[in-house]
Amino acid sequence: MSAAEVRAEWVEAVRNLVELVQAWLRLERADGLLDLAVTQAQVDEERLGSYEVPVLEITAAGKVVTMQPVARIIIGGLGRVDLVCGPKRRLLVRNAEKLWFVSSREPRDKGQELNEGTFKETMKLLLS
Repeated sequence: MSAAEVRAEWVEAVRNLVELVQAWLRLERADGLLDLAVTQAQVDEERLGSYEVPVLEITAAGKVVTMQPVARIIIGGLGRVDLVCGPKRRLLVRNAEKLWFVSSREPRDKGQELNEGTFKETMKLLLS
């Protein structure tokens, strides 16, 4: 694949992830427990150039969790998006099968497959 094709596929993967998380949080949003906002961020990668990706901001309990895309080209995966709330951070890493996993920054943490349950557990941890 060309750099443009890889970049386009990655932006689409991030867009799909944002939409998936929004769907997982629809009930909490409808109940007024949190607010969601999507913005755009510019990412610069040496091999892919500069591109824009969606960033999801989740506001709950007076805190903001930002779902920030970091890079498509990473060691050991096909992309990384960080969930950040103040000093707390969890990594969403996309593997070779294009599945997302959530993990800490600990070297031995192989992560858990991302699903609605693991995402909501991660949110609780970040907001605590």
